[in-house]
Amino acid sequence: MTSYMASCDVFLKVSARPYPVECVTFDQAEEVVVAGAAGGTLKLWDLEEAKVVRTLMGHRSNCISVDFHPFGEFFASGSLAGPCNGIVS
Repeated sequence: MTSYMASCDVFLKVSARPYPVECVTFDQAEEVVVAGAAGGTLKLWDLEEAKVVRTLMGHRSNCISVDFHPFGEFFASGSLAGPCNGIVS
């Protein structure tokens, strides 16, 4: 699965090759997108630059949920393997 996001000025194809995207979330300022993949990786996308700025690995199975803290400085992700990981963005 590939996710597509669009705004007035940006059309971005988010992929986490070679694995399908399982979850996607925007930060509060809508400057960063985090996409979690079936392979357990997370990719942080800079929307203004339309590119991946960081790839995080650590989940042992599918990353099925991701969400930013309301203040936008942190996000948490969860996988089928169990515990949540806290991340500083």
